[in-house]
Amino acid sequence: MQTWVRVASDEFLASRFNTSFAAAQGDLGSLQAEMAAARRPNDVLAAAMAPKDVLRREAVAHLECNVASAAAMRSVDEWRRWLTTYVKLLAADEDMPRLIELMEDLLGPLRWTPDSHSTAPGALPTSFSTSTQGSMVFNTGAPPPWWQPLGIPSAPSSDKRKFLRHVVLPELVRTRTAANQALAQEFLEKLREAEEHLREHQQRQQLQARPRKQQRCRRMS
Repeated sequence: MQTWVRVASDEFLASRFNTSFAAAQGDLGSLQAEMAAARRPNDVLAAAMAPKDVLRREAVAHLECNVASAAAMRSVDEWRRWLTTYVKLLAADEDMPRLIELMEDLLGPLRWTPDSHSTAPGALPTSFSTSTQGSMVFNTGAPPPWWQPLGIPSAPSSDKRKFLRHVVLPELVRTRTAANQALAQEFLEKLREAEEHLREHQQRQQLQARPRKQQRCRRMS
């Protein structure tokens, strides 16, 4: 099943992550910069006068939409940049529900292996769905059985677990708050368990492949 993703629109006027500069941003950034440049300054100024909670919600929704859009466009650099920005915002605000949802998706099932879990072809890298307001939000609940190890299919640099280890966990530790530190420790232990399970699975596969290889060598001789 395929879905449409709006990658550039006149939404999120109040988001501080809007920009009209397209330099070195990539395809998604170029499209969004063109859209931003066409906006009327008075509309942008009026949106910026919204209450702080509205501005914060707008920024979060904008970043979630950008992550989904970058994934749909297979723009790895922009996917990593927007997801990193999203993590920094959530960590700074100690937004535990969204952080946990994101980290669960990046981690995936603890017992995941390529053989034990099927992958839904063409699925978006992160569990996004569309809210009634039209913005992109994270699905709730545990990672689905079709979890993909890569944020963008066929793009090794979008490895979710590596992103969790090298970007998300250090950012949580860097904030030095008790809640973020505890969350980082919890997911570090889960990540180690998941990596160990996958490593053991790969070792078993290698051991099982050796007798078959030896049998082929005997037949050839």
